[in-house]
Amino acid sequence: MALFLAAMLLATDPAAGAAQVEAPATAPVKEKKICKVDPSFTGSRMKKKICMTETEWANKNATTANDLKTVGAR
Repeated sequence: MALFLAAMLLATDPAAGAAQVEAPATAPVKEKKICKVDPSFTGSRMKKKICMTETEWANKNATTANDLKTVGAR
């Protein structure tokens, strides 16, 4: 009986119902791709392009810097 009474109070209280309404989901924003020429690709007249987002480029640069610190530039 108490559960039914609590459900009725929530149903009649407009402020309680408004708190449960969710905002509509927005589509995720696509990041723009940045294309660069691969400088390590040699031996061909054709250039090799690498296209990644800005965050992917940042992750790649950070990983490369960490690898050089760990292994050392020999």
